[in-house]
Amino acid sequence: MKYLPATILIGALALAIHAQTPEPKPAETAPAKPAGTPRPKPDGDPFVKGSGSGDAAANEAQKEEESPNVLIVFENYSMNRNDAAALLEAEAHGAARYRRVLDLAKAGQAHLQTLTAVVTRSGSRMVNEAIDEVRYAVEFGPNAGAKGLPTAWETRNVGDTIEVEPTAGPDGHFCDLNLVPSRVTLAGFYDEAGMPGGPSTSLPYFNDQKITTSVTTDEGVPYFLSTYTPPPAQGAVNNAGSEDVWLAFLHTSIQKAPTPEAKSTIKADAPVAVNFEYSCYSLERAAAHDILVPPPLIGAAWDKVHALAGEKKAQLEFITSLRTKSGQRAVVEETQEVRYATEFNPPDTTATVETSKTDDGKGQNVSTTTTTHTSANAERIPGFATAFETRNAGINVEVEPVIQPDGLTIDLNQVVQNVRYLGTLKVPGVGAQYPPMPLFQTSKVTTSEIVLSGKNTLIGTFNPPGTDGVNEHTDSGRTWLLFVKATVVAP
Repeated sequence: MKYLPATILIGALALAIHAQTPEPKPAETAPAKPAGTPRPKPDGDPFVKGSGSGDAAANEAQKEEESPNVLIVFENYSMNRNDAAALLEAEAHGAARYRRVLDLAKAGQAHLQTLTAVVTRSGSRMVNEAIDEVRYAVEFGPNAGAKGLPTAWETRNVGDTIEVEPTAGPDGHFCDLNLVPSRVTLAGFYDEAGMPGGPSTSLPYFNDQKITTSVTTDEGVPYFLSTYTPPPAQGAVNNAGSEDVWLAFLHTSIQKAPTPEAKSTIKADAPVAVNFEYSCYSLERAAAHDILVPPPLIGAAWDKVHALAGEKKAQLEFITSLRTKSGQRAVVEETQEVRYATEFNPPDTTATVETSKTDDGKGQNVSTTTTTHTSANAERIPGFATAFETRNAGINVEVEPVIQPDGLTIDLNQVVQNVRYLGTLKVPGVGAQYPPMPLFQTSKVTTSEIVLSGKNTLIGTFNPPGTDGVNEHTDSGRTWLLFVKATVVAP
């Protein structure tokens, strides 16, 4: 009881302070930010669910959500090196740099060189390839009559490849990306001089552009990744580089798992299957850019491409279909088998073998000498192939669907590939005397995504390689867009 007066006094002081404290002002609405302005990152790590000062219930709900699809667009612009240097010096932020590049492109001072789009689920790795397969000699015949002729080959993929693994943040805006875009071009072949008196051999040389990095992007905000400039041309005076510099940019869009507009009409206990239609359209790169940047909503890309097809501004390149059950892997192949030689026994000539004996005249200390020589009129033995391989050229689709409990949402793992046989690789100089090698061109996408039954959904670009130095190929200026339509049906 002796502490009661002090307790009463402290309580009275607290009431007095509370009475003098002003009421909090109502929350004010933040002014809108201009488009393309990066938003501040939330407290805590946005890539760890439940971190920061966010609402616990919202974080818990986020844990229950399906991993969203992430659309990544990767593009490269070339421009004069002086313009590029001025741009990088004047503009620090990626969005400002991108706006400046677009201004230069409108003035004809910058050019869109490559445009690649990939769609995959958050946390899943995706690979997009647009390549020519270049086979070149690596081993040569050891025999005297076959020096300089190849007996074995290796293959180098020439063109554009991008590997991406995105992780979408719980805020729905920021995205963490691990990515490796690369571009390989065939700079040409050259004849390498052999040993004195020996023949020359034909060897290729390649140019590489490659970025290996991890970044965090903000949805709707262009992200400047790096320069992506081709290396100097082989044999350039004083190793002089190109007059142009390439700048690489990223755009990302986190697309939440689609929500069915109505319930499935198929009975819960009825057996079901999934019908697939894969279609690919080509269109002018500028038109494809307008569809992909800024990234479209789910289904919007198909609507725009389909409308362009109706106007004869987009062309259907192929369509293929198959059906399978949920949880089962299915493969459809529409291919031509191309068989080609991979190892050779080089040409040679028959040799004459002579054996002579000498002794000391008494039949003792006998020695035998064997000599091998090739006469000028020796029989020629032609070279021949000793090993072969078979390559399937055409359309190949592998897909494994899993129907979700709502009966209308489908989780897909898929690999779509288009291989074209383009005849033989052109090799100048000494290489023209080698056995001809086949040239295959491959467009391939390996990805996972969530789709809604009956809706055409973008998978990504499905481009053939452009100007890559192989067989004098030139850039068509077109972009190929690949779509999938998966429909849950009763058998």
